Amino acid sequence: MPEPRRGLGVDNHLCALAYLSRSNIEEKAAALSSGIEDILVTARRNNHRLGITGALLLSRGWFTQVLEGSAEAVETIFEAIQCDPRHRDVTVLYYKAVEERNFPRWSMAFVGLPDSASEPSPIDGILANPDRIEADPIGQNLVKILTALIQRQENVNVENDL
Repeated sequence: MPEPRRGLGVDNHLCALAYLSRSNIEEKAAALSSGIEDILVTARRNNHRLGITGALLLSRGWFTQVLEGSAEAVETIFEAIQCDPRHRDVTVLYYKAVEERNFPRWSMAFVGLPDSASEPSPIDGILANPDRIEADPIGQNLVKILTALIQRQENVNVENDL
């Protein structure tokens, strides 16, 4: 795993890791829903315990995720993800020191885009050719896309509650 930049003046500084992976979860609706629920329950419990925040997106059979926290905690969680049989072809988009969190309110926010969506997903550009990903610019776009999707989902949930 690449090391985040050193030199922010703290030993176990705040860092962020973004990756994408192919989902090994069966794509039938019930199995997919159950598999995602299992991931989220475990992630939220472990992330809260370790001080990790972040967001997870599932779109067209691909996971994309951003993890934020201390370098040690992020590495611990990411090692578990790499060994998780629900993920394959794990590709790190970036791993670096950051000044602040992009997802400070969520131990693990989740956005799932339906595979049958009639309009193109904003993540499609990133996933169009995952074998040729150029990490940092793509990773920065991932954070922007995830943030926008989560905010849009929160707005829909607020409107539905009214």
